[in-house]
Amino acid sequence: MEKSLKTAAVMTLFQRTPNFARRFLPQVIWCFPARTNELFLTFDDGPDPEFTPALLSLLTKHEIRAAFFLIGKKARKHPQLVREIVAAGHLVGNHTMHHPRLRWRRRLIVKEEIQSAQEVLEDCAGIPARFFRPPYGALSPAILGTVREMNLRMIMWSLMPGDVWRVDNPSAIVSSIIKYVRGGDIILLHDGHRCGPATISALRETIPVLREKGYRFSVLPDDFSSTRSLMSLPNEGS
Repeated sequence: MEKSLKTAAVMTLFQRTPNFARRFLPQVIWCFPARTNELFLTFDDGPDPEFTPALLSLLTKHEIRAAFFLIGKKARKHPQLVREIVAAGHLVGNHTMHHPRLRWRRRLIVKEEIQSAQEVLEDCAGIPARFFRPPYGALSPAILGTVREMNLRMIMWSLMPGDVWRVDNPSAIVSSIIKYVRGGDIILLHDGHRCGPATISALRETIPVLREKGYRFSVLPDDFSSTRSLMSLPNEGS
């Protein structure tokens, strides 16, 4: 019971990324406040042979392009899924080779994890990944420096509906998205996790509601030339 309460408290606190994190690390892409009615769906920890195809089918039905941050060892095991993701018009991002906790790892290990995944993803997808997201959202000078050295863009998120903790409660995922969403949000969800069915169920309900509210779904842009406006903080009163 105590553990559940602590988890609920953490989820409530961090469903939206705190402003201080965005101010402290402006070189990281957290959201796109200039795009007031756009939302950006991102999915971590795949590809998964059970959940990813169902998610792709749902996104195709709604004509939505998203970004998939893939784990290298899973991509190597399921290369056809990677090709299906790319063929459907989605972006593939680097989520390391083995999904380790990198925050306190030496830079050599950090680079090996990212580089190995980069090679696997390029081999499977036919094009190099341009975006990187660290496992568990962990950041450190070694991670930031390696990502910059490899000419990748660090993509985090501004809205975390907590699907990994709500595996039996898709309605809570729906409520979280609808309650906390703002234009320009990068939304963190998962397809490579046992929450897959809950996540997909929540999206079936959420997508039409968000469109009725005037939002539209976009894929992460290739052009980051206007980084100053893209990284500026959103109007918290909007």
